[in-house]
Amino acid sequence: MDHSKIYNEENELYDLLVSHEDKDKLIPETIKSLVNFEKLDVVELGAGTGRLTTIIAPLCKSIVAFDLNDHMLKITGRKLKELNLNNWTVKRGEHTKIDMPDGSADAVIAGWTLSYLTRDDCPNDMTKLDLTFSEIKRVLRPGGKVLIIETLGTGNKEPKAPLRRLEEMYKHLKLNYEFNQTSIRTDYLFFNENDLNRTVGNFFGSRILSLAEKTKFGWELAECT
Repeated sequence: MDHSKIYNEENELYDLLVSHEDKDKLIPETIKSLVNFEKLDVVELGAGTGRLTTIIAPLCKSIVAFDLNDHMLKITGRKLKELNLNNWTVKRGEHTKIDMPDGSADAVIAGWTLSYLTRDDCPNDMTKLDLTFSEIKRVLRPGGKVLIIETLGTGNKEPKAPLRRLEEMYKHLKLNYEFNQTSIRTDYLFFNENDLNRTVGNFFGSRILSLAEKTKFGWELAECT
């Protein structure tokens, strides 16, 4: 599916989709177990509609959330205002040119976004990813942390990169940047079939939609992250 069109034109639909993700709330729990954000200055890349921003902002000293899409950031800003926080900034910006001073962040987090720097037609091309990491290193203070969240398969009950370009990217991160990997289930749960069809059908297509299972709780779709 054309994800760029959804990001650019259907921010509310995208926000509805991700609101149904991670039915067991393992993402916040895992984030907190990996990085102690207390008193940290944080930079977030690809903030989208703020699902990670709203987890981290209450924990940290400050957070600057970047995204290419202003209308996505409007939702992020609205959510942060509703939390009555004043330690945040949202900015339009690219991964390969982070609008922050050198050594200004203690941690960088990027959720479901660095994968878009890779290419289906050339899965081994990590040029943009490496440019982004040059920028991440520039803005990080000594001893800074980098946390990346990416898919290991929507519809998957066991973790596996769903595309070759993602498989190559994960190998690249381990070999060249010494990342450790933690895998969790982040299944979707929908309480009505209409929301399932509107969101999953539009974003992932009919094949993934067909993998959703009806349970006593609603419609569930497996996912690994």
